[in-house]
Amino acid sequence: MTVPHAMAGTEVEVDGLSADIAARNPMDGSIRLIEKQLETTDHIHLGQIMTYLAGLKAQSVLWIASSFRKPELSAIR
Repeated sequence: MTVPHAMAGTEVEVDGLSADIAARNPMDGSIRLIEKQLETTDHIHLGQIMTYLAGLKAQSVLWIASSFRKPELSAIR
């Protein structure tokens, strides 16, 4: 089943940082964080994503990157 999401905001401020995109699931009101990283993943972005998830009370994240390093993959599994 595909669930459409409505744009809730871009460059959303969270604790002095800027989350790329916050989208709202219209079926239940939950927030999905969409974070893009043009290069290979790193621990800095992982930490920022964790901050965004907590600050936005997001239920899920879609992390888009050119490639994922093993440490970040291990952390999100």
